[in-house]
Amino acid sequence: MLSMRPPSTTLSRPLIWPRRGRLGGAAAPQYVSAAAPAPALEPAAPPESVSFPILVNGCTGNMGLSVAEAAALRGLHLVPVSFSSREKVEKTIQVGQTDIQIYGPSKREDVVSSIADEFPDVIVVDYTGPNSVNCKQFNLVIFSIH
Repeated sequence: MLSMRPPSTTLSRPLIWPRRGRLGGAAAPQYVSAAAPAPALEPAAPPESVSFPILVNGCTGNMGLSVAEAAALRGLHLVPVSFSSREKVEKTIQVGQTDIQIYGPSKREDVVSSIADEFPDVIVVDYTGPNSVNCKQFNLVIFSIH
């Protein structure tokens, strides 16, 4: 077992720890090499991006907007629709390169059915109240991803 304590002096002969150079009180490793310096490593290629449709509800709030922005930065495909729990909110916001149309609860039935047809593999992230998106088509979309 590795211990940070000095060796016990109860032994017949005390163990002496090798000293290292000190840098500001912390142990500083010392390296000596006669070999030529190693060539600089090239950065690894970034992993292939994964993109799937993601619908973020509640983009009018801080959390929904932050998640939508993070998804856009990671290269996910934002569905250009979001729902709000407020009734009279129909407006458009821009997240990354996507213009997202915000709808209130009264428009949800018509809009959700078209989303389910156009984006069958959509993942829904919801930051709204339960009454704004509680409809049959949306529940089918949510349960189809499990």
